[in-house]
Amino acid sequence: RCAGDQGKYWEYRDLTLIQPRQPNGWVLFSQEDLIGFAKKFDLDGNKFSECLNSGKYGKVILEKDRLAKALGIKGSPTIFINGRESGGGFSNIAATIDRELRKTK
Repeated sequence: RCAGDQGKYWEYRDLTLIQPRQPNGWVLFSQEDLIGFAKKFDLDGNKFSECLNSGKYGKVILEKDRLAKALGIKGSPTIFINGRESGGGFSNIAATIDRELRKTK
């Protein structure tokens, strides 16, 4: 979210999504990791660090994490297609969409 304050939300988000995952599907980033990602997009490091340290988006992020865990979501991206969870990467999501489309024929 702090990258979004500088107009780079989607680029930053995409970079975090391609990072190696833990076996449970989650990944934990240190503050150093997050700042390193920001540097890749030439973000203003001081503004980014201030935002990160302020906890400006902390409540929103924690609430999204709580909701994800309550729904049993184990990683990102995870979407629901016709009420069915589909995650584990874009190829799995595409396969779920194809399966659901075949049901409609």
